[in-house]
Amino acid sequence: MDLHAVEALNEDLTEFTRDIFKYLGYQGQRRYGQQYLRGLMLDGKRKSVEPMASRLGLPRQNLGHFIAQSSWNYTDVMRRIAARAVAVIDPAAWLIDDHPFVRYGHGTAGAIMQHCGERGQHLCQVAVSIHAVSNLGSTPLHWRLFIPQAWADDPERRTKSGIPPALVHRTKQQLALESVDEAAGWGLRPVSLQKSSRGLDLRVDLVRQYGQDQFLCLSISSTYS
Repeated sequence: MDLHAVEALNEDLTEFTRDIFKYLGYQGQRRYGQQYLRGLMLDGKRKSVEPMASRLGLPRQNLGHFIAQSSWNYTDVMRRIAARAVAVIDPAAWLIDDHPFVRYGHGTAGAIMQHCGERGQHLCQVAVSIHAVSNLGSTPLHWRLFIPQAWADDPERRTKSGIPPALVHRTKQQLALESVDEAAGWGLRPVSLQKSSRGLDLRVDLVRQYGQDQFLCLSISSTYS
């Protein structure tokens, strides 16, 4: 989207960000949270702070402070976004997926060379996600960054990229199940779980029970565990 198209959505973006960022403690955080969202929506290959700030015509340090130094609980924001998404999508199922994101810097947290869709072998980060799906569309409810073992065991790289000490290597299967548990803990009612249909080579089947009458069978596969 170009800047004109994003500005045309200002009214909707303002309502959206007032809702999801109301958990942030300071007005400045909420204001720059909205600007950061605008930056993500704008055209441009690089979505790091400096190029987004340039496209928005904002001082780099404002967005940089929001991302790197502004402390706030992301769980509250994710929970509110998920609740809004479910209200719109009315999901018939939750889809478990591992999604690669193309990256260009080897210092990006968790980025490794791997198969990345149409790009083939490329430097990528991977997120394990839960998507709500229905005949109306699809939207993410929850996602977690996959930290490869090589990154988890490298203190120097962890420190340089800002990976918190508590964030350790977890298999994609573990991340998926923890995400389902957390989303259910937000009050979202799990529905039939499906996995991505892409060719994957590791499989684990887990049966979980939520409530009195609902059993879910989770089958997820991944290239990297």
